[in-house]
Amino acid sequence: SLGFPPERITYGHMAADVKTLAEKSGQLTEQQIRQKRSELRLQGVVFLYVGQIIPRKGVIQLLQAWKAFSRQTGVGECSLLLVGGGPQEAECRACCEENDLDNVHFVGAIDYDLLPLYYRCADVFVMPTLEDNWSLVVPEAMACGLPVLCSKYNGCWPELVKPENGWIFDPMNITRAVNSLLVCYSRRDALAEMGKASIRIVAQHTAAHAAQAVLQACEIACK
Repeated sequence: SLGFPPERITYGHMAADVKTLAEKSGQLTEQQIRQKRSELRLQGVVFLYVGQIIPRKGVIQLLQAWKAFSRQTGVGECSLLLVGGGPQEAECRACCEENDLDNVHFVGAIDYDLLPLYYRCADVFVMPTLEDNWSLVVPEAMACGLPVLCSKYNGCWPELVKPENGWIFDPMNITRAVNSLLVCYSRRDALAEMGKASIRIVAQHTAAHAAQAVLQACEIACK
């Protein structure tokens, strides 16, 4: 769209440690997952966000959409799990208290090695970022079997989020964001299969694939 020759464009230069995450995710038992969900007081369809709680990540915008979404789906039908911390966490907690969003759960920052368990506790991964080059948590969530509800401002979505494993939304448009959450909720019986599609898609985005893409770009540049 910018007029750059398509034959000089290469893709796949980024990768998360999807192999290790998939292995650790697969080692978790259903009992461990149920126990953690109970400990976190999660109910219904669980939407998960992992990342810093800072303005650029769009968490406040997500909470605004979640408020309207919760009123339409009912108490206990869905939960929003926020993993991570940051300078905007107090503001986000206050927003939840002011709007009686009892189905939003803050975990704070956790050790990276514990992430697979939190991914497995969820049904959908949501990334509401307002600006991200190529968010690594998206392929991490996919490696753990989650479909993705991804902001259009995240540079990774053209490579990772397809109709068979997720949706794209605009977090700056609250009405459309609410509609995207509702569409996702309406497909709740299909989320597990969509998660399997995520695993298949992200399996192609390995460190070896990224290295090959960088090599290809270097070869094109040298010519």
